[in-house]
Amino acid sequence: MVDRSTDSVLAKSIEYIKKATRNLDEVDKMKFINQYVLDKMGGIGTEESVNRTENFTNKFENTDMTLGTLIEHGLGVCRHRALLFKILSDTVGLKVSLKRGYYADISEAISSERGFNHAWNIVQIKGKTYLVDTMHGKLMPEGEYREGKGGFYASQKSIKQAQAHGERNPLLNTGYGYSPAVGTP
Repeated sequence: MVDRSTDSVLAKSIEYIKKATRNLDEVDKMKFINQYVLDKMGGIGTEESVNRTENFTNKFENTDMTLGTLIEHGLGVCRHRALLFKILSDTVGLKVSLKRGYYADISEAISSERGFNHAWNIVQIKGKTYLVDTMHGKLMPEGEYREGKGGFYASQKSIKQAQAHGERNPLLNTGYGYSPAVGTP
């Protein structure tokens, strides 16, 4: 999946991010990379985009597929997006961890047909913690979410804010979105 020595698309993405974020502070770097991943991996994740990615990756089941292949095709589910965010963030010196677990209430995840198994990133900047969900294009500062019991959960404040803005599924649309990265490779 990740081979920096042979994946020219990933190498170009890394070089672009280094140059594009050179003069940004850490918070703006995080926002920029979040949007870059969204732009390169098909935008906000939908059931259709998940199915397209799964069908595409199944074709490569017994071969070596790189992250760059997914970037080239504008595909990626949460694990691919969180991995790309981690690689790009590490490149510019952000303190990032990649997390896996459940999204929303774990009892809902267990009772769901598909479940809510998910991957996301946690970023530490100057004593503040941010949750970055590149599948849904959201960035949540500490207090807007909590981690626990194998996953993360949106706060009631975040859910109410999302509902006030008419968002259909507030658990999947909580937090803050940012303008697209322009001039990307």
